[in-house]
Amino acid sequence: TEKFLASGYTDEAFLKMNRFINDQIKEIISDLKKENINCICGIGGTITSLSAVNQNLKIYSMEKVHKSKISRYEVEKMRNRFKNSTDKERKSINGLQAKRSDIIAAGTEILVCIMDSLNIKEVIVSEYDNLEGMIYTKI
Repeated sequence: TEKFLASGYTDEAFLKMNRFINDQIKEIISDLKKENINCICGIGGTITSLSAVNQNLKIYSMEKVHKSKISRYEVEKMRNRFKNSTDKERKSINGLQAKRSDIIAAGTEILVCIMDSLNIKEVIVSEYDNLEGMIYTKI
């Protein structure tokens, strides 16, 4: 967000951000492609926010967000909505916390790049994250 969108949400800014993201993830994507991944699970604030926005949740619901699925088409649609909205408009989007309104577009662009690079059609959303995963593997 700070690197690419501080001067505005322009097509040029998004193109530069997209190129930068793809350059940053290319090595890990190359490694992941060797694993024949056909499903991804998203964790963290961006993906849970996207699920809440996608479901138009006026009140956040962990039960509705956890295990929900978001298609590549829906991710792009939300990215475009964020891109074409003012910060004030983003703050009023159902499902999006006001404190995330300035960073959601960049986070969504990262997800777009990952899904496109891996040719993934949908992402499964998890309310759990790395801490729970670490505990699970230790048990």
